[in-house]
Amino acid sequence: MTDISEVTDAKPASIFESNLPLDAKLEQARTELLDLSARNRLLNIPRSAKSAKTLEVVDERGAEVFRLMVRDNKPFTFLPGKGATLDVDDGEGEIFELAQPDDDGTDARGVPNRHADTRLQSRLTPAGLQKKLLDLYYDARTLEE
Repeated sequence: MTDISEVTDAKPASIFESNLPLDAKLEQARTELLDLSARNRLLNIPRSAKSAKTLEVVDERGAEVFRLMVRDNKPFTFLPGKGATLDVDDGEGEIFELAQPDDDGTDARGVPNRHADTRLQSRLTPAGLQKKLLDLYYDARTLEE
């Protein structure tokens, strides 16, 4: 036999049936909708996976990229590795020598010119970089749709 106090003390089936104020209900619903697990691609990106939809940017300073992109509203381009020629393989090759600007000086703030430009360096060949950027574009468009 069930005691009446057990029935009245039971937790409501939904947060919207509770006696909480509306803003508390919405906040609780929002946190329940957040996926903080490893399945969330915005929080967990396996860098080692061959199928990972990422592009490694090398030899850049995050603070400078942020300043130029957000504060100065400058568009960026990507730069393949130095001396890179078109691949004869699948286009995913990496080059370990970076393409550095000709001017090796520093600006008025003491930041090297290679970090104050609007070109993000990668180690990919031109064909590999083009393929990776196209894959990222199509993946982003699919996720948006």
